[in-house]
Formats: sequence, C-alpha cells, structure tokens
Amino acid sequence: MSSSGWTKEQNKAFEEALVSFKDKPDWWENVAALVGGGKTVDELKRHYEKLLKDVKAIEDDKFPVPDFKSDEDTTTKEGGLKK
Repeated sequence: MSSSGWTKEQNKAFEEALVSFKDKPDWWENVAALVGGGKTVDELKRHYEKLLKDVKAIEDDKFPVPDFKSDEDTTTKEGGLKK
C-alpha cells in the first residue's frame, strides 16, 4: 500500500499511462504498474476522479488563470532575468 501523496513524477506517469493504455484490457492495472510507488487501483481511480473534477472546473472557467507577465516584463535586453 502506498502513501496518499503523489510526486510530480507519479502525476506525469499517471497522465501518460491514461493515454497509453486507454481502451486496453486491464487498464487500471497497467496504469498502476507504470505509476509505481505501490499505488493501488482504488487510489488511481480516486486520483482520476479528482483529475476529471479539475478539468471540468477549468473548462467551466471556475479555475483562476494566473497573471503571468510576458518575457518582456521579466527579462533584460541581454536575456537575463530582471531583479
């Protein structure tokens, strides 16, 4: 059994596995093997449901968009970062 936390690497592997194994037999088991860390099928399913909620919130404009500055605002003419 794994801990409830997810690393950045596990999240990336999870997203890649969802695409790679979609519509294949033993989908969740294959995803679990790729994600690693002892994640169970139940943990993966809960994580997937959370991902779906996040995507829906983004699509419904309920997720705040960060106010990123353009490269021009944050870099010097020489290409370095402004202080």
